[in-house]
Amino acid sequence: MPLLASQRFDLQISTPSLADALMALASQTDVSLFYDASLVHGKFSQPISGQWTIADALSLLLKGTDLIWQQQTDGSIVIYRPALPAEAEIEPTEFTTGIERIQVTAQRRNQWQEQVPISLTVLDATLLAETDSVNLSTLSTRIPGFFVTNFSLGQPQVRIRGIGTSDDGPGNDIPVALYVDDVYLGRMTDMNVALLDVEQVDVLRGPQTTLFGYNASAGAIQVKRKAPGDSLQGELEVATGSRNLRGVSTNIDGPLGTSMWLGRMAYTYQDIEGYQYNLYTGRDQQGGKTQAWRGSLQRNTDALSFTLNMDYADENMDGAGRIPVGETDAAILFRAYGGDARHALNDIAGFSRRQLKGVSAHLDWPFEQASVVSVTAWREGHFKFLEDLVGLNGDINSSEGIKGIIDDTVGEFANGVEDHYQQFSQEIRISSEFNHNFDWVFGAIYLRQQVYRGEYFEYRLSAQDDEDREVNLQHNRTQSYAFYFDSEILLAPAWRLNLGVRQALDHKINQQSVDNASIIFDEDYVAHSRHSWHSTSPRALLSYTPAEGQMYYASLTRGYKSGAYRAHAANAALARTPLQPAQLTNAEIGTKWFNRHWQVSANYFYSRYRNMQVYGFVDIRELEEDNSMNFSASNSASSHIEGIEAEANLAIGAEVHLYGNYAWSRGRFDQYIDDNGNDLSGQALLNYPDTMFMLGMRGQHEVAAGQLTWRLEAYYQASAYRTYQHDPLLAIRSFHRLDGYMAYQPNQANWKLQLKIQNLLDTLYQAHTVVGYGGYDLYAPPRTSSISFNYHF
Repeated sequence: MPLLASQRFDLQISTPSLADALMALASQTDVSLFYDASLVHGKFSQPISGQWTIADALSLLLKGTDLIWQQQTDGSIVIYRPALPAEAEIEPTEFTTGIERIQVTAQRRNQWQEQVPISLTVLDATLLAETDSVNLSTLSTRIPGFFVTNFSLGQPQVRIRGIGTSDDGPGNDIPVALYVDDVYLGRMTDMNVALLDVEQVDVLRGPQTTLFGYNASAGAIQVKRKAPGDSLQGELEVATGSRNLRGVSTNIDGPLGTSMWLGRMAYTYQDIEGYQYNLYTGRDQQGGKTQAWRGSLQRNTDALSFTLNMDYADENMDGAGRIPVGETDAAILFRAYGGDARHALNDIAGFSRRQLKGVSAHLDWPFEQASVVSVTAWREGHFKFLEDLVGLNGDINSSEGIKGIIDDTVGEFANGVEDHYQQFSQEIRISSEFNHNFDWVFGAIYLRQQVYRGEYFEYRLSAQDDEDREVNLQHNRTQSYAFYFDSEILLAPAWRLNLGVRQALDHKINQQSVDNASIIFDEDYVAHSRHSWHSTSPRALLSYTPAEGQMYYASLTRGYKSGAYRAHAANAALARTPLQPAQLTNAEIGTKWFNRHWQVSANYFYSRYRNMQVYGFVDIRELEEDNSMNFSASNSASSHIEGIEAEANLAIGAEVHLYGNYAWSRGRFDQYIDDNGNDLSGQALLNYPDTMFMLGMRGQHEVAAGQLTWRLEAYYQASAYRTYQHDPLLAIRSFHRLDGYMAYQPNQANWKLQLKIQNLLDTLYQAHTVVGYGGYDLYAPPRTSSISFNYHF
């Protein structure tokens, strides 16, 4: 068949990826193209628009590469790299390896990371393994604008660009949406999920409400676990280290017998001693055991792809001893009895326990012009914790007669929680199949969630008094429905416009009761309430790709966080009155530059918040006698946040990569009067550092008939204030940290030795700060090292 040299085709090819461009050419001309994927991986092409012959189109697409094409007798075209003459020698170049390109699904379709006009950070499996990133808390240093504090397994406080929540009540949602294998995890107790057997983590900053849910006003986190492979293989890792660390993890995958099914199973176990010594009990605290497993079954045919995922985690951790701060009676007495950041005096042995399990079924039907995806999921979680709120044992309190939370001495004061939730979700998603002029995604999702939570505050006001217990029970039922549509329109060869909208309906039924009210609550009550909210969340985004490896974009997006019911409502009136939905409008401009040897992205954002849900903690001693409430929740009339974020990755020769990120932000209340009548207009938003940055290096070298791999990361975080007076004693103070990694693997061997060191300089810094009763600190782990043996089979 002769080459179609004269026939012209109407071509619209704008993707900078050569692989994607060749796929588009084949699709738009119905000509078969054959080539090895490794030849085009990482190469770029020029945009094509208008009437073109196949010969001219191929000449332009392959321009600047070392590839040529040839037509076969059957009319197909083969693309290949011509052989070099035998006498030719390849000149050595400064760079022999570069930055690997990563595919993401940030817009619910496969794209290269640098093609996505969204503020996006991608963490691959190699980085996760080498940095010992086991949950979201350990990721915070590697994502600009991402901030996590944590004081128990089920109560992480996750913020993106300063937006998050500190209320873990059943009637409240999280403005950071977490998805694991396309399944939405909507409870705070499920948020800090174990990153077991993970292939990739994508963190999208800014409102993602079109494609990722009405509660994604701060951003969205996508966790993608590893899929089963088609050949039998496995891995085993055994670790030991400081604090008597003992750990093992393993995975195996491959075909199941002679069937068409593929399977994968992964398991991890870790036992580590605590790093805080209790002078009163003589035991270590803040250690514990954790184990988790996940399984995956997959079957792929030409007509259908089916995947069944299952996961389970069981974590049992010690409690923590609070460290009183400042010059309060408690703090002075604490130090007098030998207490400090690593030595506690609490007499109530706290704990934090969590069990999580889930199952999900994924169906993917590919058609000629579109594909259909169905995700059905069920999840369940149990969480319990107990904590000593005073930080001193009752004997010391009674004998010394220190001032307590009210005008009397406190023998003991403890807080206990038991939380149980169940969730079912169903999502259907239909998307176009590679149409360069108009790509689109349409979806619908249903979510049903029930949460039961019991919480008690137990105290003894003096040595002579009996114990009192205030009990708060809350049961919340949520049903959510949403429809969304997002599209990408080719305006010109280098210009694309994204338009999308999401319509959501959220209905909540809440029941809350208090028994034996005294110092935490105003009254005993039983309150029932129900409410519905709906929202329309649009997105508009314009991107411009003038040349290979360059992109500029501007977006205007509306984020929405559902209305909420207060936890710890002081009285029946507050329990029945929901907080209003929060609405965020975000304007952003950004750029991404990419080639084989370096990658840079930067953006500026400005967000206006209406009805921001503000949660606080008020010291009881500062309240009037007729108001004993120490938990505060209300809507601010308006506020704003602005900031700058940047990321960079540079390949220095063949052996070393330099990478880092930077984030600066500033937030203010424009108009806000809190529950106690304080006018906080103009005050800075709390619980978020205004500056953070990270600088890292990774190298690979041939050493002693093997490969030596190393990584070093330095991180800095400014202070995160917890009071509007910016009291340095009630703040997570600024700190720096250094982490290290080293591994050696002999050539042609299937094993390696690894050394990991967290907090290499043994920096003393806070993991969390509690406002109230004078203020308390909880500290992050000291230097922790481990040695592991990894065997691949």
